[in-house]
Amino acid sequence: MAIFFIKGDDIMTNNEYELKREYSIYTRTDEAAAVYYVRELVESIDTQGKWIDIIFSDRYYSNYDEKPAFKKVIVELFKRKINPKYPKDADMDLKRAITWKAAHEDIEKQRNSGIVGSLFEVTGVYYNKNRGKFENKSFDYWNEEYGGFDYTGKVPTTTIVRRVEMGPKWIYKITGVKKKIIR
Repeated sequence: MAIFFIKGDDIMTNNEYELKREYSIYTRTDEAAAVYYVRELVESIDTQGKWIDIIFSDRYYSNYDEKPAFKKVIVELFKRKINPKYPKDADMDLKRAITWKAAHEDIEKQRNSGIVGSLFEVTGVYYNKNRGKFENKSFDYWNEEYGGFDYTGKVPTTTIVRRVEMGPKWIYKITGVKKKIIR
């Protein structure tokens, strides 16, 4: 007996629902963040047509936005041998979940058959690009006599320009990529 779940206009089988739920949990893990980090930010590693397996990650959280940052990530890349098959009416979340499941199955099969992927060590930092930088900012409703802001409209005000520190802009910077030799 098949069990169906209705979410909005979508009707999903129990297996699809469970797979999307498991994938949703995975997307909030350090492993998922590390895969994104390597796939999207490390330009010197060609990940096209490959699965990314996180072997090790040394992460910390930024004090400002709780985004995971990685000091070091060691990844193993495997050629994609399994191509995921998607249902005709699959939405993007289901396609991603199916791809995620296929990646794990394919990597496990390759490992069990003795295949070793290419290993890379990636180091990086997460830093405030605007640290120590200033900009001119206009402040309306300044009252010279009072020496402050007046929003009441009862006294004459002007606009002043002050030099202030720029707001933070947090970015990843890749500091090194090394191919590891397996003996």
